[in-house]
Amino acid sequence: MATEIDYEALIAEHSRKVSDQIKGEVALTGTEEDLRITAAHALRDFLQIAKPLSSNIDPYGKHEHHLAKGRPDSIYEGVFIEYKSPGLFQGRKDSPGAKAVVKQIKQRFKDFEKQERRRPQRLLGVGCDGQHWLYVRYRDAKFEESLPMPVDARGTERLLRALLSLGVTGKSYVPKYLAADFGMSGSQSVVFPAVRSFYHAITTTKSPKADVFFRQWKIMFGEVCGYDVERRSPKIEELAKSYAIDPKRVDPARLLFSVHTYYALFMKILASQIVSLFASGFAVS
Repeated sequence: MATEIDYEALIAEHSRKVSDQIKGEVALTGTEEDLRITAAHALRDFLQIAKPLSSNIDPYGKHEHHLAKGRPDSIYEGVFIEYKSPGLFQGRKDSPGAKAVVKQIKQRFKDFEKQERRRPQRLLGVGCDGQHWLYVRYRDAKFEESLPMPVDARGTERLLRALLSLGVTGKSYVPKYLAADFGMSGSQSVVFPAVRSFYHAITTTKSPKADVFFRQWKIMFGEVCGYDVERRSPKIEELAKSYAIDPKRVDPARLLFSVHTYYALFMKILASQIVSLFASGFAVS
């Protein structure tokens, strides 16, 4: 039987290992390239062990990967890292070195969005000068920059958590993102073709079993909501129009059944995904 991984213990252990290796390399050589290589080896060891949860991430990462106007030092799915000469940040957010790397990271966000169609909300930009981490996120239409965090267990923990949370599925289970991808607020949401497919299937099926289930649904749904599912109304026609279904020929009951089926299926899949993450010992925000 496979041993269940304690991700909290794993993060705690490797936060110390990664930070110790990085600080040791800086003390020995003090070069930017050796810093990148050392960090890449340390992060690879962590991601290989965390493989069940970080399955979308290549443990080896991508290094010097060409991206629009530049080459990020290292990319791990939704996390990219820029390494700089040791001590460049001087431990201050307003130092010239810190300001320069933050400016560079912000440009990377734009490059990812332009070239790879990555939403900036799903990225974490990281700067490292061997002594401090700098974290940059894009939230609520603006950038958020952390203060320089020492390369120690606590400062490194944020990076390791981000590697796991951005590598689980590439998506966060946050209402805004879920609504954009699966609800009616997103123009590219899967809800539109899915509901149309369900509607087409239930209006054209010749299956007696499907017809029985549909009739049972009409009875139960009508009792629960107290609504005549067969009744045509301006709201039903408007709903049909939003799914690109002819509002003048729409079957109200079958349309509602299709919408209900979509969201019922979506909630089951979402619940199973979240439960599986908690069962693994790691929750994604």
